[in-house]
Amino acid sequence: MTPPSNLRSPLTDHSGHNKSWRPPPRGSLKINVDAHLSSDDHWFSGLILRREDGSAVGAATRSHEGTDDAILGESLGLNDVLDWLERDNISEVVIEMDNQIVVNAVKRKASIRKDWGAVVNRCVSFLIANPNSTIAWINRKSNRVAHELAIWTEQEPNSFWPNSFPSCISNHILK
Repeated sequence: MTPPSNLRSPLTDHSGHNKSWRPPPRGSLKINVDAHLSSDDHWFSGLILRREDGSAVGAATRSHEGTDDAILGESLGLNDVLDWLERDNISEVVIEMDNQIVVNAVKRKASIRKDWGAVVNRCVSFLIANPNSTIAWINRKSNRVAHELAIWTEQEPNSFWPNSFPSCISNHILK
């Protein structure tokens, strides 16, 4: 049976083709997340979770009611990551995102008095409870797959692709 055209088989050993993505340490996973603000002030998150060989554990898109606060928008994506990791009991993961303000706040365990501070606190708690997990800032180029997926969310919001990913990001993964 042929899979639907918007799905692809899990990646197998293609991480070498995508020069900007680096695999996680052996035995752990890596999740990349990015956010995109639509013209109608909705924030869209794109998430992709991969193994060390580059194969997809899954991909997801999430939509959030509008705000013009970019840091809050990126934090909503991080909150989506934490939802996924906690739901699936994933305890060894590298979380990567291209918002340095959020990443630095988590690393400093900062007390933020804005709406996105709750997500920072949640992430700090997750990392304390899961000492084999980390969060890291990466540049936009290295986060291109999550960025493209966040843009795609306008077409397919609140979707999940287990053991796969939508075709909209295949060109970026297989480069």
